[in-house]
Amino acid sequence: MELKFSKMNGNGNDFIVINNMDLSVDPAYMGSLARQLCKRRFSIGADGLISIEPSKDAHFTMHLVNSDGSLAEMCGNGARCAALYAFKMGIAPRNMTFSTPAGNIEASITPNGVSISMGRLSLEGVTQEQSMTVEGQNIVYWHLTVGVPHTVIFLPTSAPQSKEALRELSIAIQGDIKRFPHSTNVNYVKLYKDSLHTLTFERGVGDFTLSCGTGSIASAVVAWLRGMVKPPVKVQNPGGVNLVHFKEIQKNLLKVSLEGPAEFSFEGVVTIE
Repeated sequence: MELKFSKMNGNGNDFIVINNMDLSVDPAYMGSLARQLCKRRFSIGADGLISIEPSKDAHFTMHLVNSDGSLAEMCGNGARCAALYAFKMGIAPRNMTFSTPAGNIEASITPNGVSISMGRLSLEGVTQEQSMTVEGQNIVYWHLTVGVPHTVIFLPTSAPQSKEALRELSIAIQGDIKRFPHSTNVNYVKLYKDSLHTLTFERGVGDFTLSCGTGSIASAVVAWLRGMVKPPVKVQNPGGVNLVHFKEIQKNLLKVSLEGPAEFSFEGVVTIE
């Protein structure tokens, strides 16, 4: 069958997006389809595949699969792309609600991009300043879940490390199944004046991405817990800026939203079996 798709990105974090509101593509097939279509240089190429599907209690469901075929419970940049796509295709209004495996998300199309409400983030499960030895290095990390698991590591501004060294370190960290039984995204963070610079090695992608929305949130919240920043927090990713808003609504409970760009790159048709 021929499948229409849109190629979209949020700060360079890129996705293949399809309108599957009629479920013409079996949702159970999405993992296999993602592995086929997301393979760079051999197919369309992307960090993930987003299928826009029906929802019982929202305007639509965001079914997001990583490039390796694994399900992504939540993705901030992907959520912005899904919201803009649904709005442009007439699936949802400017202010919308959509379903994800991590819960329902509220989103608004704004003049500057897309704002998504991530709901409430509990701080009770945050692992603070733990040490681990990886590849002969002593690493101090924080760990929290923002829909998906994130490990946050702060790097000295004056101590540059090669991307290849950080890649090897990330793979080793993700391989520690005792600490991270569901694997983890790994975020390397530096503070520059009033903003954070974040580089994220994403599970399910197996590499650094140009931007990670939930990684931006994780980095901002941990930096705030360390007393380094105040909200809203500007998070510079290699592909662009995410703005993280949050406020403490009660002890150890934050209300979080993420604002940033989403855009269409191109559209096309692909033949699938």
